[in-house]
Amino acid sequence: MNEELRSKYVQFIASLYRFVKKETSYEIPESAKLVVNNTSPLVEIDSIIGVDIMIVSMNTPDEFSIAFVFEDSPQMKSQLKAIKEFFNLYSFNP
Repeated sequence: MNEELRSKYVQFIASLYRFVKKETSYEIPESAKLVVNNTSPLVEIDSIIGVDIMIVSMNTPDEFSIAFVFEDSPQMKSQLKAIKEFFNLYSFNP
C-alpha cells in the first residue's frame, strides 16, 4: 500500500475514534479490532493507528468496520450507536 492511501486510511479511522469520543465521552476499547474485507488494501498490513486488523470475507460493500467485545452497558450501547452513526454519515473514498 502506498503512503498516500495509508494516510487516507489513518485519517478516516482516526476520525472514527474522535467522533465516538466526542459523541459519547468514551474511548473505543483498546481491545477493538478493525474488521477488514479480504478484498481491501488493508490486508497488506497488521495494524493501523495501533488497532489490530482482522481479515474476513464480508458479504457487504463495506471495506471495513470495527469490532470489540460488547458488554450490555449504557457506555457500550452509546459507543455502538456512535460507530453506526459515523458509518452512516461518512464513507471512505480513497
